[in-house]
Amino acid sequence: DRERRNAIAVWAASFAGGAALGPIIGGFLLEHFWWGSVFLINAPIMLLLLIGAFFLLPESRNAKPGPFDLFSAALSIAGILPLVYGLKSIGTEGFSALALGMMASGAALLWVFVRRQRVLSEPLLDVGLFEDRVFSVAVLTNLLSTFSVIGLLFFLPQYLQVVVGLSPLRAGLWMMPLALGTIAGSLAAPRLANLLGLRVIISGGMLLAATGFASGVVLTQAAPLEGLLVWPAMIGLGIGMAESLTNDVIVASAPAERTGGAAAISETAYEFGGAMGTAVLGTLGLAVYRAGLDAAPVSVPESAIEAGSDTLGGVSAAVAGLPPQVADTFVAVANSAFTDGMSVVLGVAALVMAYTGVQALIVLREGALTESELSAPEPVVATRLHTEKAKELTP
Repeated sequence: DRERRNAIAVWAASFAGGAALGPIIGGFLLEHFWWGSVFLINAPIMLLLLIGAFFLLPESRNAKPGPFDLFSAALSIAGILPLVYGLKSIGTEGFSALALGMMASGAALLWVFVRRQRVLSEPLLDVGLFEDRVFSVAVLTNLLSTFSVIGLLFFLPQYLQVVVGLSPLRAGLWMMPLALGTIAGSLAAPRLANLLGLRVIISGGMLLAATGFASGVVLTQAAPLEGLLVWPAMIGLGIGMAESLTNDVIVASAPAERTGGAAAISETAYEFGGAMGTAVLGTLGLAVYRAGLDAAPVSVPESAIEAGSDTLGGVSAAVAGLPPQVADTFVAVANSAFTDGMSVVLGVAALVMAYTGVQALIVLREGALTESELSAPEPVVATRLHTEKAKELTP
C-alpha cells in the first residue's frame, strides 16, 4: 500500500511519455519513409513485450475464476456497436429513424448486459463494485476525462497539419505540452495528495483541465500556435494529477481477489470513454464543420462542397481545378468552419471536466471515506476499504 500510489504515478507518467513520443516518431517516419512504417515500427516493440512479459511479469490470478461468459462478451459488443453507429449516422446524415432505432437497440442491449452481470455468480464485469461510491466516481472520472481528451485528439492533429499548415513532425512537436503536462501531473500527484488529500487533488485536477479546455476555445482564435504552449499543458497537468490518484482508488477499493476485476473495469472505462469521445465529440465537431461550409460563396460548385464535407483534408482535392480566387476562398471558409467545430468540442469538454471536478469534490466528501482518510499522508484507502469488505464477509 505504501508504494502502490507512487507505482501507479510512474505507470501513468510512462503512458503519457509514450503518447508524447508517438506523434514525433510517427511524424518523422511519415516525412521520410513509406506510410506503413508507422505500423511496422511497433512490431519489434510488441515482440519484446511478449517475450519480456512471459519471463518477467509476476502472475496475479483468482484461484477460482469461473467460466468465461461468451454471451456477456457478445452482448457488450452488440450493445456498443449500434450505439456508436447511430451517433455517427446522426453526425453525417442527421436524425433518422434508423439512427435513433440503432441507438435505442444498443442502449437496450447494454441494459440487458448489466442486468445479466448482476445475476451471474461469476460475472464478466463485476458491476457490484459500483456499489461503492468512491469506486464509482473514480471510474467515471477516468471515463469522462478520456472522453474529453480523445475528442481533442480527434481534431487537434488535423487542425495543426491542415489549418495551420504544419508538417506531421512539427505537429507532433507542438502536441508535446499536452503529454509533458500529463507526465508532470502524474508524478506530482502522490506528493500533492499527501499534502492536500485525494479529494482536493482529484477535483482540482479536473477543474484545472476544464480551465485548459475553456482557454483553448479563446486561444485557438487569438493565438493559434502560441496558445498551444499553455492550454494543452493545463489539460495534461490536470488530468495527470487526477487519473494517477483515481487509478489508485480503483485498485484500492477492491479486495485482493477482486483487484483484477477492478482493473478490468478501469480499463473498460478508458476504452469506452475513448470510443464515445470519438463518436459523440467527433460527430458534434464535424456537424459544426459541415454546417460552416454552407457559408461558402455561390461560386464554389456544390460537388466541391460535398467532397470537402467528408474531411478537411479532402478540401484540397475538392478545389483542384477551380479558379485560384474561388479555391482560396473555399479553403478559408473550410478552415474557419473546422476551427469553429474544434472550439465547440473544447467548450463541451470544458463543461464535462467541470462537472467531473465538482462531482469528485462532493461525492468523495460524502462517500464512504472520511475527510481524514482522504487527507492522510499514508495510503490508508485500501486498508479501510478492505477492512469494511472483511466485516461484510465475516459470519
